[in-house]
Amino acid sequence: MMKNAWRFFLIGECLLFVFALWQLVHNIPLVILFFLGVGSIFIVTKKENEKKRTLQVIGAIFIVIALVNNFAIWLMLLFAILFIGIKGVEISGVQLFQKNWLKKKKIMMVETIEPTAHASEKIKKTWIGDSRIGSEIFEWNDIVLSIVAGDTIIDLGNTLLPKKENTIVIRKLFGKTRILVPAGIGIKLQQNSFLGTVTFEDEAIQLKNEELIIYSTDYDDSQRKLHILSTNCVGEIEVIRV
Repeated sequence: MMKNAWRFFLIGECLLFVFALWQLVHNIPLVILFFLGVGSIFIVTKKENEKKRTLQVIGAIFIVIALVNNFAIWLMLLFAILFIGIKGVEISGVQLFQKNWLKKKKIMMVETIEPTAHASEKIKKTWIGDSRIGSEIFEWNDIVLSIVAGDTIIDLGNTLLPKKENTIVIRKLFGKTRILVPAGIGIKLQQNSFLGTVTFEDEAIQLKNEELIIYSTDYDDSQRKLHILSTNCVGEIEVIRV
């Protein structure tokens, strides 16, 4: 498991590095600045004079300026910080996602009410970080998530889906998604991944720049249906029955 995680990290960093090179060669001023910096450092290493240190500092500044103006470099740093932070928590023994609570799921009665008029609302959402929907009983509304990086859990055991096709839309660059669906709900999963894994009804499917459309065995006969549309760059999605 640890080797797979580091392999995923290296592949992600390599892809971002290629993207960084592509951005660099398409920005002529940054290319010139970068090679001026490299040239300054390389030339002064061959010479011994009183201006050596000054030229080295100027060359280093040129290189830094060229790099910090490259968006892909910031993505590489962000990805590395997130990955090392998450792995550090795992190594320290802190469990972010306990599996025991899945086995000890409590039965809760969801009280239904007559439909009411809905007012417009604006909800602020985060781009980075772990999130969980459904820790407590909540009224169902179609879910739309857009996340740069982070793990997500959606627990539908604490809500009641209407007798129609309900929708969950997830757009994510990096991270794992876990959706808990009660029995009796027909599921349609539509997943697009550059590099990822889909776990659906105890079947694991690898995707490499592919789209997967898969249905649960009870989809056609179910009154309550769930349509999951998920798109990610690198990551994993699990659909689990509870």
